[in-house]
Amino acid sequence: RMQTVSRMAPPLSQRKFGELSNDARGAPSGAMTPEMGEEDFMTRSLLALAPALALTACEITVYEEPAGADPRPPVNQSPDIQYADGGCYWDGYFHDDIWYFDADVTDPNGARDVVAVYADVYDLHTGRLEDSFELYPTQDPIYWTSDWMGSSTWLDCDYGGYVVDIVAYDAMDAMDVASFTPWTRDLY
Repeated sequence: RMQTVSRMAPPLSQRKFGELSNDARGAPSGAMTPEMGEEDFMTRSLLALAPALALTACEITVYEEPAGADPRPPVNQSPDIQYADGGCYWDGYFHDDIWYFDADVTDPNGARDVVAVYADVYDLHTGRLEDSFELYPTQDPIYWTSDWMGSSTWLDCDYGGYVVDIVAYDAMDAMDVASFTPWTRDLY
């Protein structure tokens, strides 16, 4: 004679750590039983895997260019020296010659893209660099200037054989150069 034994899983509080629970039929919980269809088993398996899949899922982000946008990156453009001047004059208050250099520098990427302006003074006859001066920005973003006492330079205000290169650099080291003959007493 067959005897059916019905066993219930003990409550969680009475189970030992790591012990598997069995359902009323004696089968471990989650196991496929003859009464359970294959679809139920697959559903239970997928539901059991859902948290693991959520933790390993990856995200894909697609960025689209707006309609009519130019796909090329912006291009840096060189600064442009609009005006350059310089020379030497006597200052009675300081009892010294004063060398001055001025430049108006614009940039298609914005005037604030210009980061440095220099005045390089060469001897026209020998081609030798005689002195170099930094110009400083002013409240006007395109105007750069500097004044130097003659005694602090290697230049002679009575010599008329100089040529000045005003060199402007932007943030990407693009540059522009403008050359001129400075005003000296020899030219007056």
